[in-house]
Amino acid sequence: MSLSIISTAIPAHFSPQSRVWVYAANRTLTEQESNLATERMKAFVGSWTAHGAPVQGIGIVLLNRFLVLVADETMTHVSGCSTDSSVRMMQALQEELGIDLFNRTLLSFYQDEKVFTLPIAELSTAIAEGKINGDSLFFDHVVGTKDSFESGWLQPAKKSWLVNRFPALREQPIGY
Repeated sequence: MSLSIISTAIPAHFSPQSRVWVYAANRTLTEQESNLATERMKAFVGSWTAHGAPVQGIGIVLLNRFLVLVADETMTHVSGCSTDSSVRMMQALQEELGIDLFNRTLLSFYQDEKVFTLPIAELSTAIAEGKINGDSLFFDHVVGTKDSFESGWLQPAKKSWLVNRFPALREQPIGY
């Protein structure tokens, strides 16, 4: 599984400030499911509007695990109603595929060339057992722009927001 696709997933001509939404599936999708999700997102983006104006966007499946929706707001600002329509599309896709795309308590990591999820409630145990450490690659799904997606969606756990809740992930203990 190649991670190089992250830096080229969003078209180069999209603004660095393009809005990005990452939906993490609770399991790996089959190729058939990934293709279906791609088709559904492509159809949605093809008719996506905000206040009657077309939204320039893209929907992609990455690593057979993440559904990424991007809107380049250079021409058309995505409003609340158009954002709501994208959420409804993802909810329908979630139901059609029998997956969970909205469980924000699942954390996604990349280890041994695989994506795996871990409930946040189990992270302390995984750290204590040495399964996760500060160098473990963490997918930070709260990236909001193309720029932050490309520079920080996948990063060492010690550089993410996780260190605020799990200080054991820091490189150096904070001391005297």
